[in-house]
Amino acid sequence: MKYLPLLLLIGFVSCKSENSTAVVENKAPIEYESAFDSINSLIRVNPDNPELYYYRAILRQNDKDFESAIGDLNRAIEVDSLNDQWYVLKSNLLFDLERFKESKDVLDKAIFVIPGSVPLMLQKSEIYLVTGDLQQCINWANAALNFDVYNAQAYYLKGMAHKYGRDTVKAVTSFQTAVEQDINHYEAYMQLGNLYALEKHDLAPSYYQNALRIKPKSIEAYYGKGLHFQNIGRSNLALNEYKAILEINDKYPEAYYNMGYVKLIQLEEVDTATVLFNKAYSLDKTYFDALYMIGYCQELKNEKQQAKKTYKIVLENVPTHLLAAMGLSRVE
Repeated sequence: MKYLPLLLLIGFVSCKSENSTAVVENKAPIEYESAFDSINSLIRVNPDNPELYYYRAILRQNDKDFESAIGDLNRAIEVDSLNDQWYVLKSNLLFDLERFKESKDVLDKAIFVIPGSVPLMLQKSEIYLVTGDLQQCINWANAALNFDVYNAQAYYLKGMAHKYGRDTVKAVTSFQTAVEQDINHYEAYMQLGNLYALEKHDLAPSYYQNALRIKPKSIEAYYGKGLHFQNIGRSNLALNEYKAILEINDKYPEAYYNMGYVKLIQLEEVDTATVLFNKAYSLDKTYFDALYMIGYCQELKNEKQQAKKTYKIVLENVPTHLLAAMGLSRVE
């Protein structure tokens, strides 16, 4: 978008200054070269409006200018220290900069100022999840639930902690509670689909389908569903899911690879599988599993010299590729 009308940006900002409202109401829309020009103009008129600094921080975050974004958030906090949004975004930015201790310190100070803030507690829980302190992740999720017992994200975070802690039963229970509190919690449905798919359970497709209800073009949901059908031997259903992926993105190499795998291993259609593996490899020249499968198809068609060359290329790039090593020993 080349031009961003000033009034359009105003719509995203609840200006608290009465004077700023008068300026907006009494002037015709002004067009600016960029969103930055628009927000900077608003800040000049409303230098004490913290929301303007917050929105400029978001623009700078999108541009990967994290340091400047943090500066804007510091200004927002200076003006209004009781809005947890400022602290959550600042913590995220510091985390992205791998300044993990500072990220946690921001939240500790914020929780002291705003002791009942559920967003701050959830942010702490998520940071502990990412850094591997699973018990603290659960502790802070529970703290959030003490203030909001219906908070779906808190249950989701607990589910992730239990999953990483290899307690599948508790993980499923937490994810299930998350979707009971929020029927549109996409990530929880995906986790439920993945966990049930690991057990080859009949419920897996329904959870993936719920994820697709929320995000109809989710490649990961189609892929999870397809892989589940593939793993339980429902070849045609698996192929349908992979074809759905290609309707969304016809340059997705994993879909071609998995279709090739189904065609070769389950349906024994070597020629069709070869075409699909070649397509996957042509889209990603580092996809050496696909190249191995090309070699395997060549081996099955008794093209031993070509298979030998193919296996050698795989091993030159991935010396630890066990299947390629075994294939090479068969054709030599």
